[in-house]
Amino acid sequence: MAGRRVTISDVAKLAGVSVPTVSRALNGRPEVIPETRERVLRAAEELDYVPSRSARSLRTGKFAILGLLVPQLAWDWMPEVIRGVSEEADRSGYSLLLQQLSSGSENRFVESVLPMLPVDGLVMVIPSGLMDRVGELHRQGMPVVVVDDQIARPEFPSVEIDNAYGVRCVTEHLIESGRERIAFAAAAADMLLVCERLAGYRQAVAAAGLPELGILRQDKDFDALLHTVVSRAGEFDAVVTPYDELAVSLVSALHAVGVHVPGDVAVTGFDDLPAAAWTGLTTVRSPFYEMGATAVRMLITAIDGGTVPERTVLPVEIVLRDSTRTNEGEIR
Repeated sequence: MAGRRVTISDVAKLAGVSVPTVSRALNGRPEVIPETRERVLRAAEELDYVPSRSARSLRTGKFAILGLLVPQLAWDWMPEVIRGVSEEADRSGYSLLLQQLSSGSENRFVESVLPMLPVDGLVMVIPSGLMDRVGELHRQGMPVVVVDDQIARPEFPSVEIDNAYGVRCVTEHLIESGRERIAFAAAAADMLLVCERLAGYRQAVAAAGLPELGILRQDKDFDALLHTVVSRAGEFDAVVTPYDELAVSLVSALHAVGVHVPGDVAVTGFDDLPAAAWTGLTTVRSPFYEMGATAVRMLITAIDGGTVPERTVLPVEIVLRDSTRTNEGEIR
């Protein structure tokens, strides 16, 4: 049969059964006796038979394809989310259709292209302004799970991390290390994840009876924020930041003006991106791979008609490195 696709009829002929019997055997139907099923499976294996996806879709009403929509691929943490989604989909017998939503075209894609795609459900990463349109698809029956902790809670299932807990723990570490003037510095301070991480900082300093020292900007002018923090370096002995990119830049800016980290000022980040390890940054590790994998498990449960929790919050862990080393040379 070289040169043409093996069909279900070929399997039936080799196994000595009818085409419907092959179909029932390959789908694990209970009415097929074990001996017949074994004969069909051997024939399918011998012929390297691969069922047609379109035929399987007509039979089951499913495509065995999941969609993954992401805003951009350049973010340092995005590959781990994608890897988690891809590997979990593969383990579950699903293919993956990845689509990057470029700025300015996302609404057209969601309105015109997405409803036509042969997918059984969607994983979306930080969909921001698309929530209303995707929500309409969800109400029409499209299973959707969001990987997100930056916007208001969606109306469909989401996978998030415990932002407040992570920052509370890293702030408590600073307090236990003897730091008494701990600042929290952030730009884009109205973002949900920043608000939640700020809440964790506030919980920790309040519990310790320490004053709050917030250095916040509502805009995304990170250079201006760095300038402000560096100019006020004498006011604090530690700075908690809500993301690694800011923390790494802050360590560099402090060193540039002669402020030693961690001797004069300890600095912490959040996410544990590769740059955090390279620079010895104490941080909070976000489980990006598990966020993607969990989203797929939730989505497949929804596709199969199961009950999916509205929110799944994954734990984080503290990673201690040189940027919070004590004067005695220990990382506590």
